[in-house]
Amino acid sequence: MNIFEALNQPGFSPAEQQVADHLKKQPWKAAGMTVRELAAETFVSPATVLRVAHKCGYSGWRDFTAALLLYSENAKQQQVSVNMSRPFGMQGSSAAIVSSIKSLFEQTVQEAAALISLEDLEKAASILTAADRIFVFAIGDSSLTARSFMNKLVKVNIHPVLATEYGQEIEECWNM
Repeated sequence: MNIFEALNQPGFSPAEQQVADHLKKQPWKAAGMTVRELAAETFVSPATVLRVAHKCGYSGWRDFTAALLLYSENAKQQQVSVNMSRPFGMQGSSAAIVSSIKSLFEQTVQEAAALISLEDLEKAASILTAADRIFVFAIGDSSLTARSFMNKLVKVNIHPVLATEYGQEIEECWNM
């Protein structure tokens, strides 16, 4: 049983449950605290904090915090199945949100890499370098991605125009 499963087990007193809940919400912070500091933050006695560690199967606070820190770091590294439309909710812990966003970016990069052929990529690069002018159209959230793309082009001495910047996309189209 890992430490988070141990913290979710039944049998804690109300004071011990308060400590367990705090540990689940902020494991990285709690791992760096002393027993007295955590007791003061959760409004319980130091003995209550130690009882939680013992009930989770650890011989002392040092072993408990080492396991807590190790598990919280491992949890950050694990791939999480993420809903692309809503990667996190209002009730998520900070660690869960960070893990979801990390997994979302990793999944996006992996899926994009699987879809891109090197031949098509080379064709697109040659078209961009041969173009006299490059116009980029984007509205809403896609404008952030467009600006990122434009920034990358500027770094290789290609200066694109964001055609939708001032709501003049129709005029830009006529002028093209």
